[in-house]
Amino acid sequence: MIIHWQNTVFIDSLTRTITRQGQSFELEPQILKLAEYFLEHPGEIITRAQLSEQVWQSDQKDIYTV
Repeated sequence: MIIHWQNTVFIDSLTRTITRQGQSFELEPQILKLAEYFLEHPGEIITRAQLSEQVWQSDQKDIYTV
């Protein structure tokens, strides 16, 4: 799946790369999930609890470890 934001940032989840202005970077799996989540929710305020649940698939009560 390829996600793009304003035709300037592209994330390719198959190759785990992010591309901006022609430069591509390989991302670690968790960083890829985090970047995808931010691009899928533009302009939204995202809490630590949401990131913990959606990116790390955790319902930890101690959100300060995220």
